[in-house]
Amino acid sequence: MAKDESNTVRLVGGEFYGCVEMYDNVTQQWGPVRGWSLWGLWVDDEHEQIMARADFACKNLGFPGWLATTAYQLSNGTAHSNKWNTVDFQHLTNHYEPSYSSTVPKFILSQHLPTTDGATLHDAIERVVRGPCQSNDYSCRAYYTMCLACAGKQNNGNSQVWTNASSGQATTSEPSTSTENPKPCGDFPWDTDDVTVDCDYDYHDEIQYGDRFVLRGRCTVACHREADLLVGPPYAPWEISGPSLEDGAYYCNTNNRTWFGSQPVCLGQYNNATMVTDESKTIRLVGGEFYGCVEMYDNVTLQWGPVRGWAKWDRWPMYDQRMGWTDLACRNLGFPTGLATLAYLLTNGTVNYEGYATLEDLSWHYEPSYPSTVPKFIASAYLPTTDNATLHDAIDRVVRGPCQSNDRLCNRPYYTMCLVCAGQQNKGNSQDINAQVTCTSDYILVSFPRPTDNSIQTADVQLAAPPCSAEENSTHIYIQAPLTGCGTSRQDTDDDIIYSNTMIINVNASSAVITRHRFIEISVECRLPRRKSVTVNFDPQSSSVFRSHIVGRGEFVISMELYLSNSFRSPVSDYPLSVELGQMLYVQLQVTSDDTNLQLFADTCKATPTEDPDDSNVLYHLIRDGCDQDSTVARYWSPSTLEERFGFQAFAFTSGARKVYLHCDVLLCNATDPTSRCAQGCQAGRRRREAEGDTDVYLLIQGPIVLNDDQTAHDDASTRHAGSMVSFFMGACAVMVFVAMLTGI
Repeated sequence: MAKDESNTVRLVGGEFYGCVEMYDNVTQQWGPVRGWSLWGLWVDDEHEQIMARADFACKNLGFPGWLATTAYQLSNGTAHSNKWNTVDFQHLTNHYEPSYSSTVPKFILSQHLPTTDGATLHDAIERVVRGPCQSNDYSCRAYYTMCLACAGKQNNGNSQVWTNASSGQATTSEPSTSTENPKPCGDFPWDTDDVTVDCDYDYHDEIQYGDRFVLRGRCTVACHREADLLVGPPYAPWEISGPSLEDGAYYCNTNNRTWFGSQPVCLGQYNNATMVTDESKTIRLVGGEFYGCVEMYDNVTLQWGPVRGWAKWDRWPMYDQRMGWTDLACRNLGFPTGLATLAYLLTNGTVNYEGYATLEDLSWHYEPSYPSTVPKFIASAYLPTTDNATLHDAIDRVVRGPCQSNDRLCNRPYYTMCLVCAGQQNKGNSQDINAQVTCTSDYILVSFPRPTDNSIQTADVQLAAPPCSAEENSTHIYIQAPLTGCGTSRQDTDDDIIYSNTMIINVNASSAVITRHRFIEISVECRLPRRKSVTVNFDPQSSSVFRSHIVGRGEFVISMELYLSNSFRSPVSDYPLSVELGQMLYVQLQVTSDDTNLQLFADTCKATPTEDPDDSNVLYHLIRDGCDQDSTVARYWSPSTLEERFGFQAFAFTSGARKVYLHCDVLLCNATDPTSRCAQGCQAGRRRREAEGDTDVYLLIQGPIVLNDDQTAHDDASTRHAGSMVSFFMGACAVMVFVAMLTGI
């Protein structure tokens, strides 16, 4: 049992649910709290009052708020489906109905809750009946006992988190009982990374729903621009007047200080290539990872077809009845339950409000196109009531061939069952598959240890699309996905190019005639940063060893090679390499990848006398923000977007440094995107957006490079000022060397 601080109120039955009892100092006994009606539950005003008392009692017990006063009775863990049967839609009191002796005190609730600050459940008690109940005292009867479920965890003493009473979601601050509080319901409780929230706490309006009550505050949410639909804002029955509550906004009800609505969920675009199937592969959800339209498999025609038969227009009370089918379908697909059948249409991530057309039926928005020859599975008017029923049991008939003209349930696409499921799909024992992903510039390699019982063979492992097949060695099973095949998809972000695929494992498929195991789906993803820093160096008249072909160790393989000819046919291979000041050097940057839609772009190339590409003492830019900074830089045509070529005249530093290092920051883009950074070319003055951590990961060093004494340029003035540097090119360097020889320096 849960007790309050003073131990005068307790909840008996479970950790957060049960029946409320109070302690009577006169008889020194515990007794039940009674006085709220079961039979008037569907009267809106009385329902509101019951909820308010439940909230009041739970907060007295140290919980954030109330969760429920009604519940569905379960058989073998499954709820009865006929909600209009009062045996199934159980009031907690009717189910528990604790037995008390006639001598215990009965605490009878008042018809009105106290409004003073700091009031407790004692202040809500109108009278105490000590002894047997009178025959005409209905409020004293057993089925009027206060039994409820509280939300959240009990906080003994210092309750600081309050809960949205309409959904059980926690808010971040304690609501005030005063309607003058600009935030009577606390801050918006569902402010997550997936949505953008804009709250107007000065909003004020009244609404008619039973008794009049006041709305104070309105919050709107927006999704990312790629989202199509928004689930979560409140759905209002027709009885409510005032604000329609169908504008995609959330409202605060100051009567019970709760938010209308549930946690917002953004739905992406419909994709008929995305499918979620049940373990028997006879039911599937087409459209997204947890949303879309339901299809079933017909063993007669050997085809998939839509489930139809629920109407769009009769939204009340049909909306509640539709949710019964939604729960059944989602549970069949391995989800905990259904989430919604209605959603708000979005434009650029915000609600596109055009009257009642905004509250979109998912099938009305998606309206998938099917040929007339596919089977149509028509849902029954009644849900099955047997335990362990599936969606197959809810199908009244199957129409094979074109629909009859008068068969509305069959021939209207907007009667197709499209819905959103809640939670994460249970995809079997994927936690037992310890998969590892290796990312390269050409492929994604997924591997996992071979099960000791040989329950998984290579034939059981596949990717999202053929023809890739798995292989094995003595310890592991592995499968390789090319970046441009076998179902691999690609997404470009500011920092990364993301390749993703799905590995599907059919456990026991090849080792048995039948299987009762689920298909295990493991999503794999490779994020390859779009930026790299690579370095080469050159040696003016140097006798040191020069390493030419240095390749980055990042996920993308990028190389930078030097050539002595603009034909770019033979990279430098004979060392030591000796170049004259002013001699042309040619650079080729190249990414090695199977993805031919990549474009390589030299964003910045700079020279330093040390291995540090950000040497603060001496640094000289050849290319900056894609723009040529050195007058000798020449660009050359490349036969592939995977390469970039340029040349420049060799130079030396006036500081007397004997080494020259060339560093290039390389950016990768989508070659088919005309708006990409690579396509934009020179962007003078643009602040380059560095990918976090690239310098440490991709910095490539060549050298050391040691200049001969007669090729090292000295300048006393620049030596005294180490922070300044000047590059010497063909003519200028020749003059300085000549002067040095004359003066004997």
